[in-house]
Amino acid sequence: MNKQEQLQLRTDFWNYFISESKKVNSGFAKAKVHFKKKEASYAIKANFNISIELTPHNTRCELYIRKHDDLEYNQQAYIYLKELEQEIEQNFKRTLEWIIADDCSNASIRYSMDLMNIYEKDKWGEITSTLLELTQHLDDATRAHVLAFEMPDLGDDE
Repeated sequence: MNKQEQLQLRTDFWNYFISESKKVNSGFAKAKVHFKKKEASYAIKANFNISIELTPHNTRCELYIRKHDDLEYNQQAYIYLKELEQEIEQNFKRTLEWIIADDCSNASIRYSMDLMNIYEKDKWGEITSTLLELTQHLDDATRAHVLAFEMPDLGDDE
């Protein structure tokens, strides 16, 4: 399969995925799809997105934290959620990866699984169902905490 055929199948998969998302009133019903990056995402609130990424090695669903040009915000949001790790993982019913970039440019709370081959159209229903279920659980486990997060007053250094 050449790159153009792969891109077309990815595009068809994401269109199928979004149409199925609308049927179950998922946050992905209004998702931004990045066909070349192989991902789709929707915002819980500004700077907090639920996303799915299909890589050559695995499939990930994650809560992604990124406020451009505000590294302190990213760090504080991550710390706030990390303090709730046990509760979030208990509600998600799975262990999550907690990742923050060394420079605090972004952070994520991620669940990874074996690659789901979207190039097999007969598996799209099963793949979509699994991804929608996992992302809904992640949304449910984190949404209240994300909505409650406010940047702490860190005071003046002077």
